[in-house]
Amino acid sequence: MRPEERLNVKDVTVKYAGIIAVKNVGFSIKKGEIAALIGPNGAGKSTLLKAIMGLLDYKGNVFLDGKTINKLNVKNRAQYIGYLSQNPNDYITKDTVYDELLFTLNNFNIGNKEIIDEILKN
Repeated sequence: MRPEERLNVKDVTVKYAGIIAVKNVGFSIKKGEIAALIGPNGAGKSTLLKAIMGLLDYKGNVFLDGKTINKLNVKNRAQYIGYLSQNPNDYITKDTVYDELLFTLNNFNIGNKEIIDEILKN
């Protein structure tokens, strides 16, 4: 992996519902680069991203800043990589935006609630 690469995915294969949904996929994203993953419905885009986040089991290697993250759990990966599914019902569980942000802070054991006010100001 070259030093400017942030994320490097190598030979990732994911079985989903008993079939191979993603086979030997590899790519890298450099620091400051914006990437898009496009393809038709059922092509495996969401499956690949869920695997990178650790939400699905996979074979292959995922590196972040040159270090493997294969053994990190979802919570630890989420400190470095964000994943947002296309279904808003996966996220909107609280009655207010404040409560949604508080929920996230609590999940990461962040006790500084002033952060919420800063976020909401912007």
